[in-house]
Amino acid sequence: MKSFTLTGASALSPARLRTGLLDPTTWRGQDGVIESTADDALTVSFPLGTQSVPDSLSRFVPADAVLRMEVHTAAEAPVGSPQTAGLRVTVPGAPVMVRVELIAHPTAPAADPADAAEGVGSTLRAHTEIESSVPLFGPVVESALEPVVRSQLTEKFDELADLG
Repeated sequence: MKSFTLTGASALSPARLRTGLLDPTTWRGQDGVIESTADDALTVSFPLGTQSVPDSLSRFVPADAVLRMEVHTAAEAPVGSPQTAGLRVTVPGAPVMVRVELIAHPTAPAADPADAAEGVGSTLRAHTEIESSVPLFGPVVESALEPVVRSQLTEKFDELADLG
């Protein structure tokens, strides 16, 4: 298993980030197809372009592959507390899974008393694990995917920071 952690910042409160993660509109705007929604979960699929898969791994990925992301948030935390979410990313038919634990910590109280319940800003942390079930070659697959996953997650992480 390969793992890494990304950190970042957002002008949005942890509560607003949690709401954005569960909002189907957020993902439709990124060409996502919503498969299911619930109060604290959402599943969305994205087309997986051939340019997203390293050449050395293309034989493991079906030609019509999609990237499926399941978002599960913890129960909404009290105001001023961190919000957490788990993301599970798979390509159905491919022997790889990516798990992300996302935590948004509040960084500052609201300047306007009317917004005091929400606070302002978040510090984001995403701990990511890449796991492959390819016999004998799992670690090679994980190593080949790490830069791709890191790049894609960094891009999504930046988009998440600006959900507002």
